[in-house]
Amino acid sequence: MLHTILRLLFALLSPSLALGASPQAPADLTLLRQVRVVSLEDGSASEPTDLLIEGDRIRALGALEVPEGATVVDGGGAFVLPGLNDMHVHLHEEPDDMLSLYLARGVTTVQSMHGGPLQLDLRARVRRGEVLGPRIFTTGPTTARERVHTVDDARQLVRRQKAAGFDAIKMYGDGSNTMPAETYAVLLAEAKKAGLPVVGHAPRNLPFVIVLEEGQASIDHMEEIVYTDAGLGRLLAPYVDMQFGRTPVDPRLVKDLPDFATELEDEIADLAAHVASTGLVVTPTLVAFTAIQNATDERIHERLARPELAFVHPLRRAEWTPQRQRFRQGGWSENLDFFAAYLDANLALQRALTKAFHDAGVTLLPGTDAPFDYVVRGFGLHEELAHFVACGLSPLEALRTAIVNPATFRGAQDEGRVAPGCRADLVLFEANPAEDIAHLDRILGVVAAGRFLSRETLDRALNTIVERHTRLEALLDPLLEALETGDVERALSLFARLTDPDARTASFVESAVNERGYALLRAGNVEAAVAVFASNTATFPAAFNAWDSLGEARMEQGALAEALAHYERSLALNPDNANARERIEELKKRLDP
Repeated sequence: MLHTILRLLFALLSPSLALGASPQAPADLTLLRQVRVVSLEDGSASEPTDLLIEGDRIRALGALEVPEGATVVDGGGAFVLPGLNDMHVHLHEEPDDMLSLYLARGVTTVQSMHGGPLQLDLRARVRRGEVLGPRIFTTGPTTARERVHTVDDARQLVRRQKAAGFDAIKMYGDGSNTMPAETYAVLLAEAKKAGLPVVGHAPRNLPFVIVLEEGQASIDHMEEIVYTDAGLGRLLAPYVDMQFGRTPVDPRLVKDLPDFATELEDEIADLAAHVASTGLVVTPTLVAFTAIQNATDERIHERLARPELAFVHPLRRAEWTPQRQRFRQGGWSENLDFFAAYLDANLALQRALTKAFHDAGVTLLPGTDAPFDYVVRGFGLHEELAHFVACGLSPLEALRTAIVNPATFRGAQDEGRVAPGCRADLVLFEANPAEDIAHLDRILGVVAAGRFLSRETLDRALNTIVERHTRLEALLDPLLEALETGDVERALSLFARLTDPDARTASFVESAVNERGYALLRAGNVEAAVAVFASNTATFPAAFNAWDSLGEARMEQGALAEALAHYERSLALNPDNANARERIEELKKRLDP
């Protein structure tokens, strides 16, 4: 089955025309012959011309002689646009070659929305040319991760992240949805003085009007606005409460599900005008919310059949099946048909807001939240731009959100244009995407920071990823079978035989074994649960959650001293584990009353 998917995939990726030339070091001269530059003003394409690249800059356009030592690439009339930007991604610990997925889809710049030392190091290695990937901008750890609650917390966060060299601050509340309005205001004011834009979520405990008044640089996820705007809340509030489990599902509301997009037309228009007047930039991430909605109805099967999922780690794919899909579990599972319909109506509202915002002059940016459920790096951006077109933007307007708007947002005069002196981040297409957004799929080559990558080169990089996942799948299938049947010892034994297992495999197995332990604990089989949790800690001694779970089972068993030791081990591994801290205090009182 996987090989059939791969044949379909590479048929999708490989246009009929292949550009020749090997990848060039950024210091080389590269001459692109006979290419047609697409105007981002009207979408028209120039007559075939030559484009000279020196280092990471465009040096000249026109009828050019071949400079001595230059590599010549015959463009054959290919259409040239500046590289695309994905303004909301997450870069995790995984093989460096996963970044090539972005370049293969024409994405030459990404903004990482939760950073730390790993992301800073990756940003530097890409800049030095040690890793083949898109240019990276990154936020620091989110305000929730850093528990920013007080005014002093806000000031210290800005100082730390400025000193560390992050490019922006990721707003995500304070971790408990209780951030005071004063703290939020100080955070934005201090960040502005430091030259760091505040991007990301709205503080959900505050009304959205506060975001507009205080001047956050951008809001990522249109759903953040949907959840916090008072005007939209006229109809949405009770449904949002049910969505997040704050209230039980009300049968009357299920029966009378409104058409939010139609019934809130006046509120949508007022909100769009207000947002436009403040200069707030919005990254809708419709592709991510669509994936959530699709996970709740029959479209999940279409999602799982998409050929680009060959680029997703096999265990990640396993998490997306109907049996394991997180959005089909928990409180939604008993009312899945209702939640599927509600999310569909919510998505229609977000599409209406996207079009209204665009028409009102709000700057839109494209973001994908990749690697979100079913949202594959690189592929997700094409889907997001197709969503924009489905909302009512023209293909050219959608392209501008991914090329012109990010450059404007960053205040970069040397980006988002094909002109001498500008960055040589370019994409060569077989057909003009300004005429049909589907032409984004027809990539012939990419120039990333001056380095030309042919279609053949890009496909080789992609094939490396697929081959690795194919080998992994063969190794992991027996392990998955053992986990499905509850044979924990066999699963852990198979895991131990893996050579240098990656972080995702380790996390998946540790979590699955933990789930099995809790199933036994809920069934009253405490001794068996303790054995499972103990095996998990032996296999994953650095996993704080495994020790936390073993502590809980030991408490249930009545072995309080052992439980205390396990919780202390968990807290040492993760000082943010509030549950372990509370249990330790409780156990100390019980052991020494």
